[in-house]
This record gives sequence, structure tokens and C-alpha cells, in this order.
Amino acid sequence: MSNSHPKESVVIAVDVGGTKIATALVNSQGSILWEIRHPTDVSSPQATLDGIEQAIDQVICDGGFARADIVGIGLGIPGLVDPVNGIGIASVNLNWRNVPVKAELESRLGIPCAIENDVKAAALGEARYGTGRG
Repeated sequence: MSNSHPKESVVIAVDVGGTKIATALVNSQGSILWEIRHPTDVSSPQATLDGIEQAIDQVICDGGFARADIVGIGLGIPGLVDPVNGIGIASVNLNWRNVPVKAELESRLGIPCAIENDVKAAALGEARYGTGRG
């Protein structure tokens, strides 16, 4: 059985905050296909990563996709981050110090991940797809 439309490239955008994890499936045109919000468990870095993983799995499932359909995951993390090495260096909101976000989530999910400071990530999104275009 063949699908008449090729499966579109889909990424997951994750905004990790001290109170909520907002997760969205986004197509290559920047349109949100599905989004959810979860409360953030900041009791430990492991609990927060567990919540991020659960939110990602839920948005994939609810959106009608499988992990294998996802091209990559971009995470906006509050505080000081090392995007090259994928480490949450210091986040007061999350009680994080030197959390290997990229390595941990890639190991759990099997999907390439990238992290950036949440404010920088939001600015990049606005510049590319939002009110900051042009």
C-alpha cells in the first residue's frame, strides 16, 4: 500500500520552562501540526528529562507519527547552555548544572537533538517564520 503523498519532513520543537514543557510537531514550512503542554517536574534533572521524553512521545503519538518519522528535535532551554556540546550548563528555573541534555535525549529517543538558550531559540524562530521575517 503506497501513500500518494510523500511523508513530510517533521521536527519537534520543545520549549522547556520552569513550570511547563511546550512541545510541537512542526513541518518544513514552519507550520505547527500538533502541540501539547506538560507541567515541568523540576525535582531533579532526571525527572525533568523524563518529562521532556514523555512530552515528545505524546506529541509524536497524538500527531499520528512515529519516532522514525521525526527528522530532529530542537530544545529551547532556560539559562546558560552549550549548544555545541548539548549541555545545560546552568539553569536556575530547572535546578540544572552541567546536564548532558543532547546526549541523554538522543540515547533515549534515537532522534538527533539540538539545544539552544530558549530566548535565542525564540528569536531565531521569529526571524525565520514569524514577525521578524525580512
